[in-house]
Formats: sequence, C-alpha cells, structure tokens
Amino acid sequence: MLSNHIERLIKEHRLLLEHAIEEVIAQYHEKQNTLAMMKTLALLNYENIEKLVFAAQQQAKLLHIAVVITIYDEHSEFVLSYRMPGSSCTDIASAGEKAANAVAHPMSQPQCAALIGHAMDLSPTPNPVDERGNADGAYPIYLADKLTGGLGISGGCREHNNQIAITALKGLNQGVNHE
Repeated sequence: MLSNHIERLIKEHRLLLEHAIEEVIAQYHEKQNTLAMMKTLALLNYENIEKLVFAAQQQAKLLHIAVVITIYDEHSEFVLSYRMPGSSCTDIASAGEKAANAVAHPMSQPQCAALIGHAMDLSPTPNPVDERGNADGAYPIYLADKLTGGLGISGGCREHNNQIAITALKGLNQGVNHE
C-alpha cells in the first residue's frame, strides 16, 4: 500500500516535471521569436524615424507645402503619422494608405536606390513609378538591405510628394548596405 502511494507520487512528480520542462522550452522559443522581432525593430528605431520625419518636414518647408508624413513597419503596422500645420485631414488617410502600400507592394531596393541617387539635385524629374504604378510619395524603407517599413507622404502634388519622400529616404542613405 505504501509502495503504491510512493509510485503514484513519483509518477505525479514526473508529470509535473515534464510539464515544467515543456513550459520552459515554450518560453525559450517565444523569447527567441521576440528577440528576432526586436532586431528588426532596431533597424527602424526612434533615431531613424526621427531622421525620416525631420528630413521630410524640412523639404516640405523648403517647397512651402504642408504634408502628412506616415510610417508603417515591415508588417504594414502603423508606426507614426505627423501632420504638418496647414495640411488637410484627408491627407492623413492618404499618407497612411501610401505607407502601407509601399510595404505591401515595394519597389525593389536597387530601383529605390536609383531614384534616391537621382534626387541629389532636387530639380524636377519625371515622376518615379515602380513596376506596379506606385509612387506619389509611397516608398519602401530599406535598412541594412532589408525592407523595414514604408513611407507615405501626402499633401502636395505628385512630384512634390515624391521629392519630399526621396529627400527623407536620402537622409537614411537608402539603397546602400549599412553593414
């Protein structure tokens, strides 16, 4: 009778240990996934977001245009939207759609780099458009050769939206390897 009781306690203890081990392993895998996600977020960090917004805002001011600047992450999740005084409320939705579309249907990194390379003189250029017809202030954000988000600019004409977006991306040295 005592040996049966001890055997049952040992089995229960073994089951509890197995359950604890499974739980620790599950937590380990969850932490690994979280760390991988944090590495991606480290690329599109506060400093880089601030650079994008500041450069876009400065270019918009030079062009005397009030715009909305919106950034989405690589999962098409909203990160930030900045509405310059004087921009319209309808531009908020438009900039958001552009940022989301820039992630969902990004132009290639070489294509993005080529457009940014041509932006040095900031003179009027033909409207840059990707193979899907996207542009008008909708650009992917590439950092360390990885798509890390999308940028949407709305409030100006097509040419100015593109110019502002390209200037903002130029501030991050888009299209070049950062490693």
